[in-house]
Amino acid sequence: MDGREAQLEQWKRSADLLGMVRAHGVQLSLAGADWLGLCPFHAESTPSFRVTPRKGLWHCFGCGKGGSAVDWLMLTRNIGLREAVAALRELVPSVGPSFPSRQPSPPDSIDVSALPAMRFGAPRESTDQDVLWAVVEHYNGRLSGSDVARAYLERRGLWDRELIQTFCLGFADRTLGLEIPDKQLRRGAEVRSQLQRLGVYRESGHEHLCGSLVVPILGDRVPGAWACRGQREVLGLYGRKVTTGLRAGTPNHLYLSGQMRGVFNGAIALEAARQAGGTLILCEAILDALTLWRWGFRNVTTAYGVRGVGADLWRFLTESGLLRVVIAYDADEAGDTAASELASRLALEGLEVLRLRLPEGHDVNSWAVRSKDPRQALEEALAGAVWMGERLYEGKEDSVTKNAVRPEEGALLPSRRADGDNVQIRKGLPS
Repeated sequence: MDGREAQLEQWKRSADLLGMVRAHGVQLSLAGADWLGLCPFHAESTPSFRVTPRKGLWHCFGCGKGGSAVDWLMLTRNIGLREAVAALRELVPSVGPSFPSRQPSPPDSIDVSALPAMRFGAPRESTDQDVLWAVVEHYNGRLSGSDVARAYLERRGLWDRELIQTFCLGFADRTLGLEIPDKQLRRGAEVRSQLQRLGVYRESGHEHLCGSLVVPILGDRVPGAWACRGQREVLGLYGRKVTTGLRAGTPNHLYLSGQMRGVFNGAIALEAARQAGGTLILCEAILDALTLWRWGFRNVTTAYGVRGVGADLWRFLTESGLLRVVIAYDADEAGDTAASELASRLALEGLEVLRLRLPEGHDVNSWAVRSKDPRQALEEALAGAVWMGERLYEGKEDSVTKNAVRPEEGALLPSRRADGDNVQIRKGLPS
């Protein structure tokens, strides 16, 4: 075996064959050391398609097709050997973030079979929304098979089926390129150029959010925008690094380039706020907002960082008919300073402003995770939110302070989840 053959065998062994098959939409269940599913190359009702990750091989006992990762690429992309080898080389770079070896996921892992087929390979021009939704759905489909992403969500108390499906949470595991035609082909070059322009790919050709939990920022329902989640526009993507061994200086929080648009959980938050007497909870970070939402407090949205109140969020806060805002920023110097500055601005708009009180150094998520009953702990923290003082309302009409409802006098909490006290942090698959 010469050097080139040895290198190819190394790429085959290093390839995430199981991930490649799943990314193609094949639903697999664990069968001993192998994974079993319906063959994508012929119609069948009884699974005869088998993937053996430890050997890097796949085979269908029905139609006889099979082989390595190279053969899979050739068949699924309808390309030749040289193109398949080039694609495999791109998917298995010699230098890049390392991921722990995947352990078998449960057979009843999150079902993404209802999602539409990917559109990267469509022989027509795709809109930016087509491409962004294809990215969101790909990352969403990768989440359930990632041990590292699942472990991270479990540590944060966020491994919850409803939460994951509602917000289309995903994981960027460097397999997005599997869904794109080879870059030597016209269609592949076009899609990669589009992904770079949108900020999903960097100029180097690598995924910007690689190694991150991915949370899409979705707009409210709009007519004419294609989306698997009911005609909602993808306004941006947030990535939270969950892998270890990052280079010094690597940021843990990433967004796509450009202005921060949209209001996270906007429509749901506004409706829940109305049910909660006009009260909205404003967090500092997306994971804090997800924490409150997961434990039943749906009247929540978030800034995009401690200084991240953009134009869209500001309009939402001041023009939606809200009566009060509970600022749930981190209990640290930066959070306190930003909360005070924001409170002054909101008070000038006639809003009552309260501050969530947490022990020094905690944020919403860390406080929930350390508590035996996260819902109760968050409910008590919200009930103890502190009115931010008369000084905010100096110079305002008397009706502002006259009608201001102190925490102990008014209901700050929304309706709870239907399962109420039965909500717990669960190990294993979200129910």
